[in-house]
Amino acid sequence: MTRTNLKLDALSLAKRARLVMSALMLTVVGAGTSLLGVGGASATTPSGGGGSLGLFPTKVSYSQALRGGSYTETIGLINGGSTPKTFYFASDGRAGAWLSVVRSSAPTKALRSVLADPGDTDLLLRLRVPATLSNGTYQGRLVVEAPPVKAANGTSSVGFGAVVPVTVHVTGTQILAGRLLDAYTYPKVEVGSPVTVFARVHDAGNVAITPVFHLLITKAKAVVFNRTTSAGTLQPSGLRVLQLDWPGNDTETQTLGVYHAELSASFRSVNLGSKSMSFRLVPYGSLHRGGKLLGLKLLNHPSAGYSAELQASVRSSGLLPQETTFVGQLYRNGALVQGVKSLAPVLLQPSQSGVINIPVPVAKDGLYRITGVATFDGAQSKTETLTFRVGPAPLPLLYPFAGGAAVLVLFGLLVLFALRRRRRRPPAALPPTRHLPPRYPATHPRTLHVPPRTPAASVPGRQHTRQRRG
Repeated sequence: MTRTNLKLDALSLAKRARLVMSALMLTVVGAGTSLLGVGGASATTPSGGGGSLGLFPTKVSYSQALRGGSYTETIGLINGGSTPKTFYFASDGRAGAWLSVVRSSAPTKALRSVLADPGDTDLLLRLRVPATLSNGTYQGRLVVEAPPVKAANGTSSVGFGAVVPVTVHVTGTQILAGRLLDAYTYPKVEVGSPVTVFARVHDAGNVAITPVFHLLITKAKAVVFNRTTSAGTLQPSGLRVLQLDWPGNDTETQTLGVYHAELSASFRSVNLGSKSMSFRLVPYGSLHRGGKLLGLKLLNHPSAGYSAELQASVRSSGLLPQETTFVGQLYRNGALVQGVKSLAPVLLQPSQSGVINIPVPVAKDGLYRITGVATFDGAQSKTETLTFRVGPAPLPLLYPFAGGAAVLVLFGLLVLFALRRRRRRPPAALPPTRHLPPRYPATHPRTLHVPPRTPAASVPGRQHTRQRRG
């Protein structure tokens, strides 16, 4: 027995883990063993020739399967050898008859074998539940085998393989039902523009459906477009508006005039209905273009060295689908930094609203201003402006003056407080002066001699005339 080489370097981490679990739990080594009688996954490695097989997941379970339903699960087959090898598929058990291995590129063609290159190969395990089953749980097995190969010299390699258990839980009956409620397009379409047909579909069953649409467009009973395609999946009881297009590179070669469109929808064998509509192809540039830039807003709190995430809200007022973009200029502290344009246009249908995300790099702190317009197929909206700041805001110029005035007021209050405190303090007591001599000794008597008053008009020593005469 040789060592099994799994080539783990070529596998993803998840597949490696699943393969290790498979090898630990389900691997049995033997030579020339028939796999249909083995109860678990098994693998054998021939002596002298390298070879190994891995399968993941180690078990498959279909929960809530419905009678008449079809389901698929992804399985991985790992060829651990160094050369391509052919692996054969078989199944057994009650549920084994309902299982088949298919490729995703051909989901309806069951495979009896597959030539697998070294490494891993992704396949689908398809389950088709019979419509006459009772509710319950059913078991089965998927068997994958590489039989012995006889060489030209008469030697044979040893066969090996693996088994994966399958569990099916049947819970009810599948109901396939749905309806094409409505279909419409725009009454006028410019030559060179795509003709968009909208289909409103309702899933009335209990399984998800993927409707298949057949769109036929004619002019004067001559077929100009005929295509069958699927446009989306509906969940049970779901209602969706799906979209189909007659491409613009086809319409630019058509003549002007009235066209007729017929849309029909189906799912498997269920007919969902059909709708008819008419439209007119008109000269390019004849339909109104335009719209409104409703506003700009900042979505994050940007930091220097990163991006500011802006969002522009727009609404179309044109009569045809329009690719809408945002174009503007970015300023920092009043100086132009760069031009700004949205990364990808947004397609707006007539009267439709939408948003445009605009990442703007901001390298430094400062006050930023973005000014711009929305363009609708060349038509421009009115200008909108948004201002935002990156980093802390600087102190206003008034703050230093206010601070200086506050200091002066505080100093004045302190001075006033000191003066008021000094006035309220009692005067200091004078020292006693009894032992001190007088500062200025007396030089004149204490009594003041006042001479007798003499009339102002009299002269001393002379008698008045009037006295002499008498």
